[in-house]
Amino acid sequence: MPETEDHWGIKDILGGVVGGGILAALGVWMIINPDGASTTGSSSKRRLLRDLLDAIWGVPGGIILGLVGVLIVWATVHQAMKQTKGPKQ
Repeated sequence: MPETEDHWGIKDILGGVVGGGILAALGVWMIINPDGASTTGSSSKRRLLRDLLDAIWGVPGGIILGLVGVLIVWATVHQAMKQTKGPKQ
C-alpha cells in the first residue's frame, strides 16, 4: 500500500499559528479581565447569548482557551518541523 503524504502548505501552517495565537491571546485576556463579558449591555433578544458568554468567561474558561491555543500552535510548529526534516524525494 502506498503511504499517504501529509504535506501542509504555508496557508495551513500560518493559519494554525495565527489561529492558535488568537485563541491563546483571548484566553489570556479572559484571565486578566474575568468580568469582561458581564459589563457589556445587550437587549433582551440576546440574553441567552449573553448568559452563555457570562458562564464561559472568566479564569477557568481563559485557562482552557489559552491551553487549546498553545496546543494548536505547538502542533502546527511540530508538524512544520517534522515536514521539513522528512526525507526529500
